[in-house]
Amino acid sequence: MGTADSFIRACWLSWLAVQTADRAEVVTALGLTDVRETSWAEGVALIDELAHDEEEPFSTVVVAPPLQG
Repeated sequence: MGTADSFIRACWLSWLAVQTADRAEVVTALGLTDVRETSWAEGVALIDELAHDEEEPFSTVVVAPPLQG
């Protein structure tokens, strides 16, 4: 399980919380393509970067590792 040890600083986000630890199941259910694994910290950095991209601010979906809570 991951921990939320870094904070997401993006201005505009949408969240979809699901009750599963199976990220592959989430990817399949959402029909996501061009998938690559990422850690929580890498996802946070990516979201922060993309949220401030003027050309494609909403071009990526991050399926985070499971969090306790």
